[in-house]
Amino acid sequence: MSEQELAAAEALREPGVAVEVQRAAPPPDPAALPADDMPVLASDLARHTGAVGRVIVSGGPGDRIPALLHSLVAHRLRG
Repeated sequence: MSEQELAAAEALREPGVAVEVQRAAPPPDPAALPADDMPVLASDLARHTGAVGRVIVSGGPGDRIPALLHSLVAHRLRG
């Protein structure tokens, strides 16, 4: 998730619904990695630097949780 999506997740809290925002550790500086390792680590770096955290939503009615999570990422969904 992006910084904007994590900030929006903070606003999802409502009675009976717990929202936990977990921030990821900052990725390593690619400049600090040996050049020989870069081709091997390229996909790992892309995967781990694409998100700054995650959101865990629990409680409330079962249909409410997917709706809350969908509201965070709806702008990224196709169709």
